[in-house]
Amino acid sequence: GFAIDNIDSENDLAWVISLVNGENGCTADNFSGKTVIIKKDLDMKDHTWVPIGAMMNGTERAFKGTLEGNGHVVEGLISSLTRTDLGMFGIVDGATIQNLVAVADFEGVANNYGTIVGTMKDGVISNVEAAGILTGDKDYAKNIGGVVGDLKKGSVISAFAVNTLKGQRGETVIGGLVGTNAGNLFNSYANVTLDTDNSATTLGGLVGENKTGS
Repeated sequence: GFAIDNIDSENDLAWVISLVNGENGCTADNFSGKTVIIKKDLDMKDHTWVPIGAMMNGTERAFKGTLEGNGHVVEGLISSLTRTDLGMFGIVDGATIQNLVAVADFEGVANNYGTIVGTMKDGVISNVEAAGILTGDKDYAKNIGGVVGDLKKGSVISAFAVNTLKGQRGETVIGGLVGTNAGNLFNSYANVTLDTDNSATTLGGLVGENKTGS
């Protein structure tokens, strides 16, 4: 049966999306005080990935719990959806996400793109690796970051990004680790590739634009 502390199938992880976002007949639950534990490597390629924690019909459904990845790989995070935020997690606020490798291919329409999190309002991301391709759309993309698109507050600790990043809009801010940073980065690095057909003008190997972060 399904239990959030025993995510051992792709369908289990898909249920977490429904529970947090309030989709497929579920009542939205921000998972505050709860821990999602991944027990094996997962490949979500047979699902169109819907970010965990999202704007749903104008209502913010941020993820506020803990995700313990146990060092497992979650790959096949593929999405060409239209969302405000594209990431394994769309919007998080006070969440802890740790010990995870995520591989994504996002080319939908969004404001913020990050392999792990689109917009992080607060929380901690630690010991994660991000890979895959993030392609910002031509009209709306604001931030693209290997790990987090828009880090408003909180910390990213011991994170590593090896993505290919592509901006198709001059106004898009691209950072290897974080697009726009107003949080804190510790012991983290990026070895990303910027697509040669890149038209974004604000680029950084680690951070695209620092607001008040470090």
